[in-house]
Amino acid sequence: MLPHKSREWIESRVLFDDPNFYVRTEFEKGKGVVALGGHFGSWELVAARLGIYKYPLVAVVKAQRDAFMTRFIMETRGKWGNEYIFRDRGIKEECYRQLDQGKILGLMADQNATHGVFVNFFGKPASTATGPAEIAMKRGLPVIPSFPARNPDNTVTMYAIEPIIMRDTGNFEADLAFNLQKCSDAVEAFARLHPDEYFWWHRRWKSQKKTGEKDKNSP
Repeated sequence: MLPHKSREWIESRVLFDDPNFYVRTEFEKGKGVVALGGHFGSWELVAARLGIYKYPLVAVVKAQRDAFMTRFIMETRGKWGNEYIFRDRGIKEECYRQLDQGKILGLMADQNATHGVFVNFFGKPASTATGPAEIAMKRGLPVIPSFPARNPDNTVTMYAIEPIIMRDTGNFEADLAFNLQKCSDAVEAFARLHPDEYFWWHRRWKSQKKTGEKDKNSP
């Protein structure tokens, strides 16, 4: 419906819950912000509101199988001033470039990753994209989880959760798994609070660990 909605309509429908100014505090440092999103509720509506709010949001997305649908979605998203980059080769370098410009980098890591790291999600090993933790670690930034949920009056609130400080012991592989687990825990915690908001139409545990494979975040 977004192509047919006005700026005023979107502004009236989306609220922000960030009483400690987590996003603003990191944004004003000028080093960019790594935001962890998830497939909760009306995330497209929230993204449109962020664009209207003039936060320079750049989200990493996946192209649809149908070219017409991809074009429609991207034109709709771009209408409100947000930027989007497709997952492809060299994507991490592009993410770093966007952070260098002080932008908010929106990443999701709550779907099955073909080449991910296994961390626990609802008590089961789930292959998880490393992007949010890896990029934040290499830039010395925290990860700010931010998830939306619908309210009884049909508005949507975007909740900024306490930033996840990246552990750095000098063992990059172990730290990556540890930090990625923290990101997964943040998604799970919000899903437990708002299970009716979580978009479960995907096989989160599709990839299976090989027999005898050890968790990378195990001691």
